[in-house]
Amino acid sequence: MNDYDLNAEVLKIGNHGFNTSTSPAFIKAVNPIYAILSYGTDNQHGHPHGDVYDRLMESEIDASSTPNGTIEMSDDGRRVYINQSPPTP
Repeated sequence: MNDYDLNAEVLKIGNHGFNTSTSPAFIKAVNPIYAILSYGTDNQHGHPHGDVYDRLMESEIDASSTPNGTIEMSDDGRRVYINQSPPTP
């Protein structure tokens, strides 16, 4: 991580939120404003793990997750916009 500039406004959380895929050091290196978590509701692996979600909340990162609906991102060259549509029944 020390060899690269990892700073980004949006971080797609790795491996559906598995607890070893997004360490506190990695979150600090990326320093995101937003996080995207992609996982299925009631999945057999228990994703996302609570510690990953806690890390995001402790870092005051605005997290969106796919069970809450479709996530769309756009930007105007200065700012990132994230919209989420409710899930379809």
